[in-house]
Amino acid sequence: MAFIEYSIGTGTLSIGAGAPAFVPGPQGGVVALEVDDFDALIKKLKDSNVKFVMEAMDTGACHMALVEDPEGNRVMVHKKK
Repeated sequence: MAFIEYSIGTGTLSIGAGAPAFVPGPQGGVVALEVDDFDALIKKLKDSNVKFVMEAMDTGACHMALVEDPEGNRVMVHKKK
């Protein structure tokens, strides 16, 4: 696995490859989005019955989770520490 992250203003652009769950969905590739309040977003996604491909986890560098949109595209949400 390999990831590179770029700081862009107050956010981050993350590009990665090699992680088994991070493969393109039927409609395209995986996108990763940094969020301001990770815990609040995870609660909102769960309350909305969004499908989790990978539950929220602490990687040591960030908190992240992988969800799937209604078309099957995978979206990672994360918050850098």
